Amino acid sequence: IAANRAAKGRTYGMSLDDLQSIVQDVYCAHIYNPCSDVFYAAAICVHVRPDTVYCSAWGHVAEYEDLSPVCLLAKGIYEWCASFGIDTLDIGIGGDDGLNRFKESLAFKRACDAQ
Repeated sequence: IAANRAAKGRTYGMSLDDLQSIVQDVYCAHIYNPCSDVFYAAAICVHVRPDTVYCSAWGHVAEYEDLSPVCLLAKGIYEWCASFGIDTLDIGIGGDDGLNRFKESLAFKRACDAQ
């Protein structure tokens, strides 16, 4: 996630340890290939309420961007939520770059078939 954000000139405001010190239920979801030892995509998810999971950060390895690994990861997180009766998956929206960031986020959400 950090490398993906750095490549786009963005930072993540706090470390995973800092986040875990504030919130108990923090999960790191990922798509990993043990044969090549590559994490294709990752997300930091927070179980904010019994019925809601919030994904606070997403990232992927740049060389696999054409394969949309984050969309596949989002599908897996959605299916995990559904299997545990979690009604709401908030895939987040960034606001650090204003309108351009919003457009990128909206394009991502549409690629994941979010509504």
